Formats: sequence, C-alpha cells, structure tokens
Amino acid sequence: MSDHIRQQIREKVVTLLTGLPTTGANVYNSRVKQFRESDLPALNVFVRMENSSVATTGRNPLLSRNATLVVKCYTMSADGYETILDTMAKEIEEKLGANQTLDGIVKNITPTQFDSDAADELQLTVGLGILAFNVPYFTAQGAPTVAR
Repeated sequence: MSDHIRQQIREKVVTLLTGLPTTGANVYNSRVKQFRESDLPALNVFVRMENSSVATTGRNPLLSRNATLVVKCYTMSADGYETILDTMAKEIEEKLGANQTLDGIVKNITPTQFDSDAADELQLTVGLGILAFNVPYFTAQGAPTVAR
C-alpha cells in the first residue's frame, strides 16, 4: 500500500466497525463530521497523536511508533444515553478485540480510556463517548507506508 500506516489503521478500523448493531453504516474516517439527527448514532475514527522513537540503529533504523486511536461515539442525548454509549463501547471493544493486530498492520490494539459527556452539535444535543486505544507499530525510518 502507498498510504501512511496511520491512514491504513483508520481505514481498517472504519471497515471493522461498519455494520455494528447500534451504529450500522454511520462510521466516518474523520475527526470532524457534521451530523443530522438521522445520522445518529454514529462513530468518528481518527488518530489523535503519535509518538515515535528509534528501536534499532544501523543502516535501516526501525522506528517504534505508538499511536492513540480515538473512536468518538455520538447518540441523541435523552434519558438513557449513557446506556447507549456503553453499548456502543462494548460493540467497538469486542470487534477490535477480535482483530487486535488489524490484520497484521499493528502489534496490538488496546483500549486505554473512555470518557463521556453531552455536547451541542449543530443545534442537536448529543451524548458523546470517547474511546482511546493504544496502537503500537513499527516502520523503517523513511518508509512510513509499510508495517514491520
């Protein structure tokens, strides 16, 4: 593939999460997505940050990369939205837990954080759940499109 590994990670996660019982096809490879009420519940998938360090030295150094993948969950804010967010988190964690290497792109994907809140999005009050995952992977220095 010729896309950066971060893009490959996002695209793979979007593919895996599309079709979950609660969100169906409403899964987006984007940090920003404007929603209508008919779009909810929905998920946004993005990489918030990534750190890297040299894992090996020499002619073709290997970089150890550690990305923070975020899956934002949106649902209409009403009585019980916390329960819906927990159901969404359960479905996401089960799906990603069944393919922890994202078909060999990464070493493993591990849930590290969950936060929930309510937010006003486009004059809609929505329940918002934010799941963070630790995603370690390796690339050769200067070759960010191929996982090692």
